[in-house]
Amino acid sequence: MSLNAGQLVGNDTVLFIVSRLELIFGGMRDGVRVHLQLACISALAATMTGCASVQLGKGEETAALMEPVQEREAMADALELLEANPWDEQEAEQGPALMTVLFGGSGPSPKDEAKAYLSSLEVHEEAKPAAVRRDVDVTLAAAWHMVDAGRAASASVKPKLSDVRMVEEAITEARHCRLVYAQAMTLMAKDGLDVAREDVLYVKDEFTRAIIELGRTADSLSKRMDSPGPAALAAQPSIYLTSSY
Repeated sequence: MSLNAGQLVGNDTVLFIVSRLELIFGGMRDGVRVHLQLACISALAATMTGCASVQLGKGEETAALMEPVQEREAMADALELLEANPWDEQEAEQGPALMTVLFGGSGPSPKDEAKAYLSSLEVHEEAKPAAVRRDVDVTLAAAWHMVDAGRAASASVKPKLSDVRMVEEAITEARHCRLVYAQAMTLMAKDGLDVAREDVLYVKDEFTRAIIELGRTADSLSKRMDSPGPAALAAQPSIYLTSSY
């Protein structure tokens, strides 16, 4: 919808401008005078419209402030995907092996979890290696999704300690998944199924890569958390302006 000069600057201001233009162009022919007056008013309206567009840009600032919230939600979703490993049901019945690793106790070891996981696969024995490989790829994709979400949060306005802790939880979970999947591959190989040594190395190497990147992401978040935000940096004087060189 187009805006006229009266809507942009007010009727009183327009009347004042028109009276000034009458003095400037009063000696000209009527057609030329009116044409020039309208051109000046149109130019003023265009200028004011530009100012109005700058004010509307404040909505973009609000959207920018909401971005960190969305990034944290993405991190939480990624962590949930990573923690949804195929042996969750067995852990729920026997107690989480992760708590056993951290605090001791009589919970299942990664080898026990691998055995329970393989037993839970509702496929023929010959099809288990392919089923495990699919689960490995799904879990790895979740780990890398967490890396991407953490990197996005690292670039947000101000990371929080909870952001770092989420990535640390992802690292712990990825390490646990690496142990269980490697044990599952080793057990299938011992049973004479179609699993080569390279399959075990693939699981270890790919999870190690993801864990390393998760560690770097956690470090980046931690550094950004301790550093001043963009607004604080913008308020500081530039070294190029204060330098005596």
